Amino acid sequence: FCFSDLRFLEPETLRVWLVEKKAPFMIIDVREDDYSIGKIKGSFNMPYYTLNQTMLDSIYERSINENIQNIVFHCSYSQQRGPSTALAFLRSLD
Repeated sequence: FCFSDLRFLEPETLRVWLVEKKAPFMIIDVREDDYSIGKIKGSFNMPYYTLNQTMLDSIYERSINENIQNIVFHCSYSQQRGPSTALAFLRSLD
């Protein structure tokens, strides 16, 4: 897997998902100290630097058990932490 395998989600799309609650999804907020500024309701805070294989496995298990189709890895600007964590998650599936 590489960065081109990731799909970026527009904020408006996420807002619609949150309001309509049609498709099962999970939001993993990988922010660190900046998480305290504000969070997305229903998200799970797992700071980027704390993620390990066990945590990635638990995300995968939950997605299977709850039939979650989409996992959103969120950070402030989605330029480094979110995409890097999403990529690590995909690579952990191999």
